[in-house]
Amino acid sequence: MYEFGCKLTHSCAGNTETVRQNPTKTRLLAVQPIPKGAHLTQLYFWQECLWKGTLERRAFLEEVYHFWCACPRCSDPTEFGTFTSAVKCQGASGGGGCLAGYLLPREPLNPQSHWACSSCPALVSVGVIWDVLRRVRRQMESPVNRDLGHQLGLLKTLPGRELHENHYLLMERRAKLVESLYAIIALKVVDGIPPDEFNGLAGEYRQITQKCLDVYNQLYLGQRTYKGP
Repeated sequence: MYEFGCKLTHSCAGNTETVRQNPTKTRLLAVQPIPKGAHLTQLYFWQECLWKGTLERRAFLEEVYHFWCACPRCSDPTEFGTFTSAVKCQGASGGGGCLAGYLLPREPLNPQSHWACSSCPALVSVGVIWDVLRRVRRQMESPVNRDLGHQLGLLKTLPGRELHENHYLLMERRAKLVESLYAIIALKVVDGIPPDEFNGLAGEYRQITQKCLDVYNQLYLGQRTYKGP
């Protein structure tokens, strides 16, 4: 259907983005300098992969597209300095961590790689990391934590306890809260809202939105898909 677009190479840090002009026509835009002869790249499955960390993102791409991505972002344990996959040393090592460091994959392109602490000799298997991710996700999706107050509270407590503040599970949650807060504020303005309540919600909205934009700009240099025109 898209004779040219279908030839774009995948990269989790693509150098182009697509703007759909009508159902049968798209426009390809360069979002960063592209040297002559370099591949034109784009992130496949944008919505599904937007905030995923390398471990989960590569597994998803392998399952859907049957290849293991080896792009610059996947090759960098810190994911361009964002630490969006970093797990707190103490949290993943059952209380035996150094409390200060974060666990990152020693070989980010190896899905079975051990994860090493940035501040101490701790070394854990990837199975331990998956356990942490499942535990945190269950906590976030627990019925008792679904209301707005609990969600905001989790974003304040989890970063220091088990995950880096930029971890992708937290970024996914922040992105959803941006939408929720916007809808709540818009509805309350229509219905009438006390100034103190409005200022509190607006403050949370600004803070979380700015965090999302800061991390997004590091991960997706020049991309506008998430931010809008």
